[in-house]
Amino acid sequence: MAALSNTRWIGAIVIACVICPVLCSNILILPGAPFGNFYITISRFGELLAMRGHNVTVLINDLYYQRFAGLIKEQRTFMNFEDYESGFNEFPDAYNRVTKSAHIALTISEILRIFDVLADETEAFIQDSNSIKRLNAANFDLILANAFNPGFALIVDTLRVPFVSVSTMRAFPMIDDLLHGLTSNPAYVPAVKTGYSDEMTFPQRLGNTFAYLASAAMFEFLLLKPFKSIQQRHNIRPELSYRSLCRNSELILFCSDFAFDYPRPMMPHAIYIGSLTARTPDPLSQ
Repeated sequence: MAALSNTRWIGAIVIACVICPVLCSNILILPGAPFGNFYITISRFGELLAMRGHNVTVLINDLYYQRFAGLIKEQRTFMNFEDYESGFNEFPDAYNRVTKSAHIALTISEILRIFDVLADETEAFIQDSNSIKRLNAANFDLILANAFNPGFALIVDTLRVPFVSVSTMRAFPMIDDLLHGLTSNPAYVPAVKTGYSDEMTFPQRLGNTFAYLASAAMFEFLLLKPFKSIQQRHNIRPELSYRSLCRNSELILFCSDFAFDYPRPMMPHAIYIGSLTARTPDPLSQ
């Protein structure tokens, strides 16, 4: 009996050593607006997570199928897709404006219009009670949200799931500072569109500071205005400011490299992940 008991213990130890522990998380990806290369970039995160054994779901609408049908067909073999009706379907001209923004520089009025239609897209999803119920029933552990559309904060808070913000471009002074609560010193971090470098004269530093203040006012009172209205209409934590909702992310990932940016302070939870989404190159043909 003693020998049999020892054999069982040895067998249990061998099994414990051979079988590797598996931790599979349930992850939702909010890819943002269906234009440009945003979807290609953020869906790469889903591919990498799925390769590590996680259960990944991507939230898309019919406009994604129109632009990325081949890629989505390939990704269906290892990721799940949750469909919802796009708010752009009722505003085709608005979708054309948003698509246009990925290719040329726009005026201030066009930028404001784009943020209005992104807010309409966000509200269309929030009002889709069936989609909200299905996502809540899935019990997601984490959300990866494309930060290009500030409406991600409303969707995340509606689902009440921890989230990671993903920026598919480099960290922009002013915009990302305000949205994510990062820090920038206008004395040596040049504002967008000023053309300054990190070595500025006193008049340039003064002008850079005014550019920061003007951008902060425009961002707070113009660009975020439609999203704040949705927050109030749907009673999404009205006691918090909109920027507080955006700043609740566990991490902020920038698809860029620090070497391509100006020297600047960065918060511990803001991480540069340049080249993470790059694929292994295929060998050249003969």
